[in-house]
Amino acid sequence: MATARRPTYAQPTPSQKDQSRITKGYTAYFFSIDVADYALVHNLELTDTRTWSELVDAYEQVDPLGVLPVLRDLVLTDLRDADARGYQQAARRLRRMRNLAAGTDRTSEVDEMIGELREEHRRRPRLQREFDKAGLP
Repeated sequence: MATARRPTYAQPTPSQKDQSRITKGYTAYFFSIDVADYALVHNLELTDTRTWSELVDAYEQVDPLGVLPVLRDLVLTDLRDADARGYQQAARRLRRMRNLAAGTDRTSEVDEMIGELREEHRRRPRLQREFDKAGLP
């Protein structure tokens, strides 16, 4: 009797349309996801920030601290270009990260990241104002 082969997940990067379809399926599934499945999503090499945001929204309910690395990557993507909308989004995500990390051993890590971003982007006054408006240290 032949044994069933486990599927491999090394697939080409999906298009944005495919990523949106994948997100809808995974978002529904994330409410009962385990860590191995979350790792699988990382291996799909999704590049759309909206897709990742939706996945974070769903997975946050399962493992709030588990989404911090993804939020960090989204913040760095938001800050790639000098753009007011990106600054606002980055500030909201950083505030969310602080709220998720509050009262845990990850609080100082998040605050340290914010300090490093403030220093790295000290010549972006609009970004500094957005961080101040968000109540970031």
